[in-house]
Amino acid sequence: MENKKNLGAYILRRRKELGLTQREFAARLFVTESAVSKWERGISYPDISMVRDICAVLEITEHELLTASDDTQARNAERLAARYLRLMRNIRWSQYILYGAAALGCLLGDWLSDGRVDWFWIVVCAEGMAASLTLLPALLPRYRASAALGSFTAWLMLLLPVCGAFAGTLRWVPVAQLGTLLGMGAVLLPLPLGQLPLPAWIRERKLTVYLAVETALLMLLLAVCAWYQGDGSWLPSALTGTLLGLSLVFAPVALRQLPLPGTAARHKALLYCVLETALVLAVLAVSLPNWSVFLGALPLTGYLLLWPWGLLAALRYLPVTRWIRAGAALVWSGVYAVFLPWGVDRCAGFIPGAWTDQPHPLGLRPDFSCWAQPNAVAENVMALIAAGLVLSGLVCCGLGLAARRRGKENAPERD
Repeated sequence: MENKKNLGAYILRRRKELGLTQREFAARLFVTESAVSKWERGISYPDISMVRDICAVLEITEHELLTASDDTQARNAERLAARYLRLMRNIRWSQYILYGAAALGCLLGDWLSDGRVDWFWIVVCAEGMAASLTLLPALLPRYRASAALGSFTAWLMLLLPVCGAFAGTLRWVPVAQLGTLLGMGAVLLPLPLGQLPLPAWIRERKLTVYLAVETALLMLLLAVCAWYQGDGSWLPSALTGTLLGLSLVFAPVALRQLPLPGTAARHKALLYCVLETALVLAVLAVSLPNWSVFLGALPLTGYLLLWPWGLLAALRYLPVTRWIRAGAALVWSGVYAVFLPWGVDRCAGFIPGAWTDQPHPLGLRPDFSCWAQPNAVAENVMALIAAGLVLSGLVCCGLGLAARRRGKENAPERD
């Protein structure tokens, strides 16, 4: 606390600024005028228990009394805060009046024009969308962005059937609603997932939840489009094909985040291959015209799936170093490329109605002296790719063996 004279002078100045006499000031504090006079002349300090009451009467803070000076920064902050609150209150009331006046005017205009109320409801939904972005954030300061976007989306979903009813048909509304939700969710869904107080198991898997929601909306949109078109024959193929394409890219994310059992968690790559193989078979089952064609296509499908399954075995389950695993995967890809045309032609023969004349011979037959014919060019390019893969694989295997040998040489000798 400053010295007595500074404190007394400050109390005297504040008392006079408020227009209080010593008697009035003393009466409010329940002390004598003599006590107040001693404070103001710097003869004595007020009792510590009276600090709060003195501050209340003089309309100052305890910090100002103890320092015997005005805290202009705090007063300015309080004044600005009060001004901001008044401004926000005025803005809210202005929006209440504007939205209410606009709605009332449209209601009267709609009713007076033809004696009915029809397009007025479009105005109500439009005002709800506008208020979601302008008024709601001021009413709900916490989670304002998520609340504004949620309310805006809800009003938009309501606006679509209202417009459909006004136009005389609601058949297109589900397609428009799901398409809008899909597009808005793709851009805006991460915001509420990042702001809202979600359970811990969802917070740890927000990307998986986002992908699941968007996939479900896309599946629903396809189903609604089939209903709107009146022909759902293409729907099973579209659903399974879409799931296959999305899972090829996003299934690793879900497998990484989902709480799998201990054994399954150690074989996520195997689960991924099993899932993709099942989806490939599902696409064939719903896309091919009959079961005889499906059964005939199984050998070709299995032959084509040999390559990713071989990569899985080489990269994940070979009990060797990473360099040798990579080399084995490259060598396998090169060998597979050599026998790919022959295997495709042989397996295609099982499909009813497929080509069976002039199957490709075993292995590749490159002719690097001929680059004019398309078949020769394809054969040469395939041979070069296969040779490059095999050579790269052998180099990787050599590097792995060399590193393994150096590791053994540098290992400490055991007694």
